[in-house]
Amino acid sequence: MSNNDTAHDVVVIGAGFAGISAARELAAKGRRVVLLEGKDRVGGRAYTERMQGHPVELGAAWVHWSQPHVWTEITRFGLDVVADEKPVTATFPVPGGFRTYPGPEILQRQHDLLTRLFSGWDEYYERPHNPWYHAEKLAEVDKKSLRQAIEDLELSEEDANLLWGWASGESGGLAARGALTMPAHWWALGQLELIGFDAIFNLRLVNGMQNLAELMAADADGVELRLNTPVATIDDSGEHVVVTTRSGERLTARSVVVATPVNTWKSLDFTAGLPEPHLRASRETIGVPNAVKLAIHLRGEFQGAFYSQGEEGAPIIGLFPHRVLGDGSQLVVGFIVEEDVDHTDPAAVQAAVHHLEPGAEVLSYKFHDWGRDEFSEGGWAYRQPGQLTTMREIQAPHGRISFANGDSANGWSGCVDGAIESGLRAARHVHAALAI
Repeated sequence: MSNNDTAHDVVVIGAGFAGISAARELAAKGRRVVLLEGKDRVGGRAYTERMQGHPVELGAAWVHWSQPHVWTEITRFGLDVVADEKPVTATFPVPGGFRTYPGPEILQRQHDLLTRLFSGWDEYYERPHNPWYHAEKLAEVDKKSLRQAIEDLELSEEDANLLWGWASGESGGLAARGALTMPAHWWALGQLELIGFDAIFNLRLVNGMQNLAELMAADADGVELRLNTPVATIDDSGEHVVVTTRSGERLTARSVVVATPVNTWKSLDFTAGLPEPHLRASRETIGVPNAVKLAIHLRGEFQGAFYSQGEEGAPIIGLFPHRVLGDGSQLVVGFIVEEDVDHTDPAAVQAAVHHLEPGAEVLSYKFHDWGRDEFSEGGWAYRQPGQLTTMREIQAPHGRISFANGDSANGWSGCVDGAIESGLRAARHVHAALAI
């Protein structure tokens, strides 16, 4: 077959959860699908390693039964989940330093504060899986950042600090970067309760998130999966699409699904160009641009599992409990979003941990730098002010090219569930278009 013959119905670029879902769905409908992945593994922004004999997540980590798409996959494969350790203590920034609270007490206070922050949002997200049901109402509030929203509450200094740390960490370093509509959407999806955040930071898969991606890829009968195959150019002629890999191979198809994070679109060569909304979103970024995730093995004089939240600009924005080991040491996960913290230097990581927990000794750690990962160019998705109301534009196909990723989901954006949802939506569109 010559390079100009249509060898495939669909080329899917990116074997994260969105790409795997799109490819599997299209193959199940009888389409000839090839799935290209630049890395040597599937999973995208899900990446599981092991420490002290236990799986730890250096990427996507948490799931919840309120997330319908990922829970369907968990049920399909009969996978087990486990809750992270509940914190016995929680440390938050206060004026002049930090204060440690009993874990249950602070969770209740945080719940009460978040309930105030999101009061009335049922009017905006009446149908949370269709966030544009009240699009006109949302257009105005989507301009508001988390910083503005917290300032509007006129809280006491201590209560404000309880929210500042949370908000800056969620947003990727600065509360002004994050849109209020993002966590308010999670809150609505979680039935206007803290479940909306338990769904983000609670249950994880016993064998790791990457294992689920591998199972889904293996279940995609008829899909030709090619790892270590980064894409160079995507050329939509109007009659077909030619995808050229960096090695020079040309794959011709009737349609393409670009299932890579929004941040990467500006680095791909679309020979016909990208629509302005797509290019703008990529340049603005949705995934937190400088995100580094760490899994840390440490020890100290702790009463049990602990949670520590940094202030805005902290060298580590938070330490989250993962597992208390038999010898009293602990596995925790942490996040760095400041470029001037050298996460490759053990002394710098120790100093960053000491900023939050002075008595903690780092025994070892592993990390993944998502910001410098060319196939993600950023970490977890967190929309900025104004981006929700333009999300439908970047979901829209461009010629024979469709798009799928967890950054632009209608529901659980920023989660594996949203990535699967987006992949299924792209697959339905492509299949319908090919049938014409």
